[in-house]
Amino acid sequence: MGTSLTALIVVAAVIAAAGVWLGRRVAQQRAELLSAGVRQLTAAMARAAETERAEILRAAEIDGREEGRASGAAGEAAMRTRAAELEARRRRLEASAAERGQRESALAEGSARIAAERARIAAHEAERARARGEASALDRETRAALERAAAETVSEAVNAIRESEVDEARMVSARSERAAAEAAAEGAVKGAKRIMGIAVGRFYGHYLTERLHSVLPLPPGEAGAAIVGRDEANLRAIESVAGVTLALSEHQDTIRLEGLDGVGREVARRALARLQRQPGTARDPAAVTKAAREISTALDAELNDLGRRAFSMLEIPAAHPDIVKLVGRLNYRTSYTQNQWKHAVEAAYLCGMMADELGLDLQLARRAALMHDIGKALTHELDGSHAVIGAEYARRLGEHELVANAIGAHHTDEPFTAPTPTWSPPPTPCRAAVRARAVRPTRASSRASKISSGSPAASAAWPKRTPCRGDVRFASTWRRTGSTIWEP
Repeated sequence: MGTSLTALIVVAAVIAAAGVWLGRRVAQQRAELLSAGVRQLTAAMARAAETERAEILRAAEIDGREEGRASGAAGEAAMRTRAAELEARRRRLEASAAERGQRESALAEGSARIAAERARIAAHEAERARARGEASALDRETRAALERAAAETVSEAVNAIRESEVDEARMVSARSERAAAEAAAEGAVKGAKRIMGIAVGRFYGHYLTERLHSVLPLPPGEAGAAIVGRDEANLRAIESVAGVTLALSEHQDTIRLEGLDGVGREVARRALARLQRQPGTARDPAAVTKAAREISTALDAELNDLGRRAFSMLEIPAAHPDIVKLVGRLNYRTSYTQNQWKHAVEAAYLCGMMADELGLDLQLARRAALMHDIGKALTHELDGSHAVIGAEYARRLGEHELVANAIGAHHTDEPFTAPTPTWSPPPTPCRAAVRARAVRPTRASSRASKISSGSPAASAAWPKRTPCRGDVRFASTWRRTGSTIWEP
């Protein structure tokens, strides 16, 4: 049993070894066959690659030849174009060289001509200098001969001729001046009379002689004594407010108002009239003082209304409030029995008409004429001419110099410093107003006329006047208080 197993194992081993050898043999043969096939395939692929390489080389050679031909043709064309450009540039350079040569030749010729001309000019200058020297010598000889013949020098002769010409010119100018002055005076008088006649003919006003009452009657008996008060206390109370003196007559039947202040007299008159209407007020001097102050306040309001009314009637812009009040105060001031407020308004209308006839500023003429007598409302407190007082007051309150000068010069108390008029009218109540504006429109006159526009820019056109050292002297005499702007 064991032996057969061993034999079986040996037989199996032999069979396995034979199978391995056969397998290797078969694998070796297969490998040789595969190697032969690979070698054949490799040879075939090599031959195919060689064939393809040859074909590619032939195609590349053909393409290279064709590209070479094309590149050569383009290069030849570019070379021909470049050669043409170079040839054209060469021709241009040759032409420029030829032109430069011509210009150099022309420049050389011009330089030669200039040199010749300079030489000729130098010769002429030398000849002229020589001739000038000879002429100077001849002139000196001739002047010396003339001086010897005339027995005087040239300077003496020139001075004599000059003096004679000056004397003759002075005579001619003096004759011309006299003739012009005579003609101007004659024409001015005729023109002034004509303009004044036209203005007076156009104006219509109510003329009324007024006299402010200075003596007031008292009721008889106890009524009059009550008005006067014990020891004239009521009269003194009224005096303290009105600023005027109330003098009782010897028979104690009238009261005389003494004082130059027309407004103060009006306050006193109204106060006495109220005491007659209200006898109870007369029992207490303090009540009389209070009533007089009420009357004074009410009268101040009336004065302002009168001033504004005058500016409104004349259609001109209102002035400073104190000037407006002064115009109103003229209602209680008379001159030669004429109410000065009415006089100022009438003068303003007449001056406006004359300015209109002359083609001048109507509103400026009215403004100056309306204010020309405002100084009369101050003469009871200040010494001096009412024209000068009014002019200084107007300047201080910002009125234009044309207006202020018209006020101050309307009685020739101060010189006419306004622009020189083209026509000088004869003296009239409104002459100053006309002269203040008797100028054709200029830069100064147009600026002055802006006051009539009523716009904010108009007020700026009338410059304010800064008080000067002279104002201190004027203000030192001012004693009014209350609504006025000045106090010492």
